[in-house]
Parts: sequence; C-alpha cells; structure tokens
Amino acid sequence: MSSKARRARLRVGMSVAAAVLVGATGYWASRPGHPVARAEATQSAATSQHALTELQRQRPQRNAPQVDTVSTPTSTQAVTPDSEESTISQYASQKYQFLLDDLRYLEATQVEQLHRALLERERLAGQPNDPAAMAMVEGEIRGLLRPADYATYETLKESDLELFKLNEYADGIRNVAPLSAADRESILKTKLAYKERFRQLLLDSGLQRTDLSPAEREYAYSVTSRALEGYKSSYLQEVRQYLPNEEQFALLSNYETTEFKAELARLRSMVDVQVQGGS
Repeated sequence: MSSKARRARLRVGMSVAAAVLVGATGYWASRPGHPVARAEATQSAATSQHALTELQRQRPQRNAPQVDTVSTPTSTQAVTPDSEESTISQYASQKYQFLLDDLRYLEATQVEQLHRALLERERLAGQPNDPAAMAMVEGEIRGLLRPADYATYETLKESDLELFKLNEYADGIRNVAPLSAADRESILKTKLAYKERFRQLLLDSGLQRTDLSPAEREYAYSVTSRALEGYKSSYLQEVRQYLPNEEQFALLSNYETTEFKAELARLRSMVDVQVQGGS
C-alpha cells in the first residue's frame, strides 16, 4: 500500500485501527505483514458485531457510563496536519495506556520524551518501511524503559488488532454492561498472552508450510484446531475472574466464540486451498 493511500486511510476511516484490521490475518493467528483481502476483514468485523447486536436486542437498554474509545473522524470533517497528528497521538496514548500508567521512576521530561518516541513509532508504522528510522526510535524507547516495561511495550506495539477488537466489543456492550479500565486492561493482557502461545503452536505445527502432503496437512489442521479450542476455553476461564458481572462474561464468551469459529473457518479454507492446489 502506498504512503498516500495509508495517510488517506488514516484521515477518513477508523484511523490506525482500521488500517490494522484491513491489513491483518485472522484474529487468533494474526501477525504483522500478512495481508488479507478487504472483504475477509470486513466480514470478520461484521460477524463479530452481529453477535453483539443479537444479544443486545434481547436485553433492555439502560443508562450506563460510557467507555472511552478512539474518536472517528467523519468524511465531512476538515482534515489538517494538526488533526492528523492529534488522531495519531490519541491512538498512541490509548494503545500504550497500560504502559504509561505506571512509570513513576521516570522524570517528567523523560515521560514526555517517551510520549514523543511512541508517537513517532506509530507515525512510522503507518508509512513505507524505514528500518533505520524505526531502529532509532526503538532504541530511544528501550533506553528509557526498564526491562520489564520494555517487554510490555514489545507486546503492546503489535496489539493494534486486539485493541481494535476490544474497542469493538466494549463499544457494543457499553449500554448493557460497560467495562472499566481495569477490565479492559486485564482482557487485553490475557488475550495477548494466549494469542502469542497459539501463534507459536501454529508455527510449530507446520500448517502454514507449502511442502506438506495432504495427509500431513490434515493432521496439522486437526492438531491446530484442537489447540485453538483449548486456548479459547482456557482464555475464557482465566478472564472470567476479571468479569464478575454475568452479563459481561456472557457477551465476551459469545463474542470470542464467534471469532473462534471465524478463525477455524479461515484455517480450514487455507487447508482446502492448499490440498486442492497440490492434488
């Protein structure tokens, strides 16, 4: 995607989050740099939202505190360099909120320096690849953070799709069972941990290799699909402790089950295409 196209998407869509959704692959197995068709990404979001909508229609609406989400500029709003910078800044602040909330060992000037570095990192991520500039920013961030906090940063910097999905879920239930900031942090951290484990298992299974026989590919799929079911169940069991509200958990469980089915269908489709291509 050209730099001009990326910047246009930033200005009029869901900002960085929309670009990530269009550029990601699957929900559970997504990694940066693996393109996916726009129709597939759009269908994934539509399916997820449909599940929330159906549950909400069955429940009476009641007044509730609003959950803050990234604001979405409309196509009728004037777009200026300042508004673009503000949009990226707002998104970066939300994306790294859990990191920025507990940096008491940094002086005020260092916190400001970190803010600027994170903003620059997100700006570079939306432009054509510039390894030298990105390495410089990454080095600056590493130099400011303690090892444990840098590990948190490493997790959060690739969490765009998870953040988008969390906002989508939180926005869908805000009038039914709104999430607190602590709830959101716990859900996001738990999901990122389980997704990383599943991504590693998917890599180890060989399912994405092109040199497997049809029988080997079917076996790899069976192992991966069982693992995905196990990870989904374990993730929901762990996150249950952060959601004492029954309605919140029911909605999250339904949402994740929908995403799980979509990911399973994606893996199945990938296997079928590769098997047919090799037959």
